Amino acid sequence: GSVFGPTSNAELLLLTEGEQQRVTQHYAPPPSRMHLLPAGIDRTRFAPGPHTDNARQAITTELKLDPESTIVLGVGSSFSTKGVDRSITAVAHLPEELRRGTELIIVGNGKPDSYRKLARKLGIERQVHFTGGRDDVALFYHAADLLLHPARTETAGHILVESLVCGLPVLVTANCGYAFHIERAGAGRVCPYPFVQDTLDAQLSEALDADRLESWRTQARKYRDTADLYSMVDRATDVIVARATSNHHTTSSKRQRRAS
Repeated sequence: GSVFGPTSNAELLLLTEGEQQRVTQHYAPPPSRMHLLPAGIDRTRFAPGPHTDNARQAITTELKLDPESTIVLGVGSSFSTKGVDRSITAVAHLPEELRRGTELIIVGNGKPDSYRKLARKLGIERQVHFTGGRDDVALFYHAADLLLHPARTETAGHILVESLVCGLPVLVTANCGYAFHIERAGAGRVCPYPFVQDTLDAQLSEALDADRLESWRTQARKYRDTADLYSMVDRATDVIVARATSNHHTTSSKRQRRAS
């Protein structure tokens, strides 16, 4: 309360609209002290360019996948938190013909053994691929057909916005802070909270329609070109500098009053 409450004069730098709503509900700070920051995505790293032109070929060759397969991507190092078990289950529950042509790639430094065991139990072990952590994650965004991110909890979720910048549609759970970007972009689906596996299963099956994916890709590209997904550092700096300048003027005024 001493920091967030109405009697504090602290500036509040917030990442998501959900976070802003919770702070408002619990502490009721004046709106002028709350600053909702844009995401801070590195455009040069994730936007398309010559380095991403052959991304799909590079990834399918490395992992020995059929270039015509549908690639569902998961990114994140805490496999339990990111819902990798939910993703594996949803792929396993796809209609048979769709399931046979789908590959699930998980990029991140989690421990895969129990998840491989789950995939084996569900009969899709050969279709689930764990790459470990990668510096070239942008290539996977550009190679994939859908980002699947059924996280159990996620304050923000920069990978959701990274995906949009790469033109990659997203299926995400509603309790991820940046899920609103997917809805606002019209570039995917948000799985409602509380989570129900059957709902995710049905949404994944619907999402992997080729025409729907192409429509979402178009929407993702429009969004990356029109929404501010990049200037977090600049906006935060503006707030800090403005506050520092205000503090300086206030201190100077007090000194002048004391001197007189």
